[in-house]
Amino acid sequence: THLCIISGAPVSVIVGCYRYTGDLRTTLNWFGLGYTQLHVFPTSFLFSPGDDSLYRRVGGHTTNRTADTTAVVLNWSRFQNVVEITALFCDPSLEHTLHTVVVWNNNPKPLSKSDFSECIRERLSIINSPSNEYFKARFTACAQASTPYCFIQDDDYFVLPEVIISMLDTADPVVHTSVAWLGHGAMFPRSLAVDFLALMQHLNMTDVEQKMADNYFSIMRNVVPRPWRGQAFTVGTEGDERNKKHFIRATEFLQSVLDCQDSDCSEIPFVDTSLGSVHVGYRPSRSVCRGVPCILETSISNLPTEALELQASSLQQILTKEDEFMLKTPHHILQHYLDHPLSRAVDGLPNTAFQSLYKGSQGDFITLDTLEPLGAEWYNVELVALVDAGTAQIFQQSNFQMRSHDSDEPVATSSTVRCSSVRSSLFSVWHNLKECSVQMLSGDSIVDPSARLFSVRLEHDVDVRWRIYEIWMRGVYST
Repeated sequence: THLCIISGAPVSVIVGCYRYTGDLRTTLNWFGLGYTQLHVFPTSFLFSPGDDSLYRRVGGHTTNRTADTTAVVLNWSRFQNVVEITALFCDPSLEHTLHTVVVWNNNPKPLSKSDFSECIRERLSIINSPSNEYFKARFTACAQASTPYCFIQDDDYFVLPEVIISMLDTADPVVHTSVAWLGHGAMFPRSLAVDFLALMQHLNMTDVEQKMADNYFSIMRNVVPRPWRGQAFTVGTEGDERNKKHFIRATEFLQSVLDCQDSDCSEIPFVDTSLGSVHVGYRPSRSVCRGVPCILETSISNLPTEALELQASSLQQILTKEDEFMLKTPHHILQHYLDHPLSRAVDGLPNTAFQSLYKGSQGDFITLDTLEPLGAEWYNVELVALVDAGTAQIFQQSNFQMRSHDSDEPVATSSTVRCSSVRSSLFSVWHNLKECSVQMLSGDSIVDPSARLFSVRLEHDVDVRWRIYEIWMRGVYST
């Protein structure tokens, strides 16, 4: 199958045509009149990609997994949103990931399973709360779950199935979100919800504080969270001030726990008081992929160095330090961070790009994790990227490696990088783009069927920035 985009006025002209094997999610008005975005997942963006009909995008599959996660969504005033989110949770693509879907109804109007016709009754649980428990309800529902993991999100945010799958595949005791924006989608062990509820009782937190639990969870855990998404949002200055108030209160509670000298202090639940939690250390940036489950990771920073070295003499300075950084950082740098995050390289939008803030440095790396070992069924596997001319040069001066999830010893590939110009375009920027690929596994000799991490590592400093429009794995699957 080929996808062709046609301009209809004043003359019908094919402006882009390429082999298409992905899922066409939405449509795009190419002339900017009320457009929505077009997410495409082809095996090649070249006008004449050659005989690639056997190629498929490589990504994690979940059919061999036992569902071990409970999804929780709260209902208050956006019931239709909750219906659509629940339908997604109950989609067959997540049946090996989500065991149970819980709808916690904070609204006084009762709900029943018949309100959610697209969800299998056995997988659905409805809790009609006698009162509005606000955000505390997320953790109560999770604590009551029968699975070891929970996934929570707001009713005004849409999280794709491949994102949920990818988050679970890398789940660990660190909550997968930024400081307080759990509603963007957060995955964590059920045991943390149990301990968090116990902590709030132990500290005699007020009813209002407990209901605003989202603002306390990450801070009081005292472990640097792993962010997966970009800019958070709160509607109105009133919401901002409320959040700041509870953030500061959370740091006060945390400080009291850390300063505790009583004999039973070691029994306080949830808070990590180990010295290891104090040191942030090196943390590469990560993003989940659209289209197929995978994770993109990089050492390339998209923020100034000083942003990674902020220190405070007290917990209460958290927001002050943030404000100071925002004030002294030039607007164009902040805008660059928002416009070119790592997720732009795996969002299925070939007119958006991840772009480094600085020129390429020796040791810079980008790694694609396919989440599961390739196995012997895959051959002619390639790492592919849609890049600008400068990044094509970077690829020519990099080495390529692969390794299994359990190994620290990468295997280098001896294959050469091939870059071809994208001759026909769907977007005006394409006339300068190149598709670069390197074969990671040979069809004649599969180096390691357990490989799942594939990396590009720059060998020396270069005078250009990284700019990646899309990066993916492709190969031939032998059934």
